[in-house]
Amino acid sequence: MNWSVGLEHKLPAAIYASINFLDKRGVDGFVYAPQSPPPSLTGTFLLNNSRAEDYHSVDLSLRHSFSHGYVLFGSYTRSSAHTNAALEYSPTLSDLGPQASGSLPWNTPNRVLSWGWLPVPKLKNWDFVYTADWHSGFPYTSVDANQQVVGQPGSRRFPEYLSFSPGLEWRFHFRGSYFGLRGVIDNITDSQNPAVVNNIVDSPQYGTFSVPEGRALTARIRLIGSK
Repeated sequence: MNWSVGLEHKLPAAIYASINFLDKRGVDGFVYAPQSPPPSLTGTFLLNNSRAEDYHSVDLSLRHSFSHGYVLFGSYTRSSAHTNAALEYSPTLSDLGPQASGSLPWNTPNRVLSWGWLPVPKLKNWDFVYTADWHSGFPYTSVDANQQVVGQPGSRRFPEYLSFSPGLEWRFHFRGSYFGLRGVIDNITDSQNPAVVNNIVDSPQYGTFSVPEGRALTARIRLIGSK
């Protein structure tokens, strides 16, 4: 069951402010529940439909539109993604322990997002573009050397992520068509945004993050219009 409500209001200086609330709830999801605390990598599990999930968020945003389609946008989102069955059991290697409630893997309580498209002073046909993104780290679960869950599922988190990606776009005509050639430095702040963590508490490298994303240069060309 999903429902949402929003309110938008025009402020002075052609700034539009909006607030939105979103709620999503799912029930009767399938989940494997252990019939007893499993020793090591063995145990008896029962498939049932007792899983429930809920997500809710409040989003505040500001948007200002300039002439010629230029825009500045910023938003803050406070959210929660939770389930009563946080452990995903599988026939292959998985985290083991009594089923428990916890955060869903994509739960990020706080997020700030901004993007803009602005003209470059004194440079005709050149535009400045950017995106900025900051959010809480994603949750992960600690386990011991036997894959037994230590503490609450999802009680640990990846580092917070902050990314700023500026770029320039050059608009030009070619053979009767109008194009935009854009180059962007993604994540110029070089925030690592790791994809993997050593979550084994018995390991000397426990809590070490790896496989970072890092910065990158991207380019694209788009067709704006044609005769």
